Amino acid sequence: MRLLRARRLDDGLHSGTALSDAVRAGRMLRLRRGVYVEVSDWVRTPPWDRHLITVIATTAQEGDVVFCRESALALHGVPLLEVPDAVRRRCTSRGAARRVPAPSMTGSRSRGQVRGMLAAATGPGEPVPTETICVGLPTHRLEPTLPAGMSRSAARRAPDGGEPALPREELDASVVPWCAADVAAYVVEPLALAVVDTVPRLSFAEGVVILDAVLGGHTRSGARVEVAELAAWTDRLPSRRLRERWDRALAAADPRAESPGESWSRVRLDELGFELPELQSRIDVEDRTYWVDVEWLGAGIAGEFDGGMKYTRAARLSGQDPSQVVYAEKIREDAIRSTGRDMVRWGWAELRHPERLARLLVVHGVPRPRAAGR
Repeated sequence: MRLLRARRLDDGLHSGTALSDAVRAGRMLRLRRGVYVEVSDWVRTPPWDRHLITVIATTAQEGDVVFCRESALALHGVPLLEVPDAVRRRCTSRGAARRVPAPSMTGSRSRGQVRGMLAAATGPGEPVPTETICVGLPTHRLEPTLPAGMSRSAARRAPDGGEPALPREELDASVVPWCAADVAAYVVEPLALAVVDTVPRLSFAEGVVILDAVLGGHTRSGARVEVAELAAWTDRLPSRRLRERWDRALAAADPRAESPGESWSRVRLDELGFELPELQSRIDVEDRTYWVDVEWLGAGIAGEFDGGMKYTRAARLSGQDPSQVVYAEKIREDAIRSTGRDMVRWGWAELRHPERLARLLVVHGVPRPRAAGR
């Protein structure tokens, strides 16, 4: 995928004119002022990557932008459970701290024209997305976090302007290899600070997903953080409520969880009152060793979160047909069952509708020592 930037051409003309015409014709979308993407590329991109593309477009437009919270985490390669509702970046003055609406991605095109544009950009047999995917993400400008003992008002009254230097680091543009945008690097807050500043502001499940990933190194780049690195930034949490939410999420984190689905599953199991299982359990069958996401050791039940993507990803990496991957997984499951263990699987639908997950686990006899929510 390539993002196109409006620029002056060698003949003295400006490419922005042609790009604006392409928006009016339904071939391009405007992500930020002067930054465009082809409609077909946008339609084929999953929602979580659309946020990341908009972060990249913001860099292309504004240059030296320090990204924070979820936007920094996305650039660091940390998986997020929910798609962020804005691009988040730092600003250095009170007057600049606000939400800036995104430009119209489709110009003056009517809803009917947008629907027709999306239909034309959708492959045969694929569902046509709704026009809501062409509603751009705003930019949320946030004042910097402050060290312990420095209040916001005191920082503003300081003679030198008050704000301490923004913690920052540069990430090479190669951290997002699938998107070319004529950008040399992205400026972000350090990973540990971004985690501490983000986790207590999200739901408990979202926070656990982030912590599991960074503590276990299950990020796109393999980057991980240690608890001590996180502790070094917790003095920047400005309220007791945020510190309590942080402590609760950190206490529930487990680096052995290898995917957001596994992390959210553990949260759901606890919410529903089920016994928490052993993670990444090893099962030996004759001369083969298998690993399962979870196992209730005393009950003889193995469980796995099945997000569906592992079949297509495994097929792509191995060169096998997806049906071969599914068959191999069946052989694996049959081998595990041959040990006398039961096997239960669930996916995103059960996590988003916990009553379904509860019914499934009860049918398989998963121990449930207490009622849900207690």
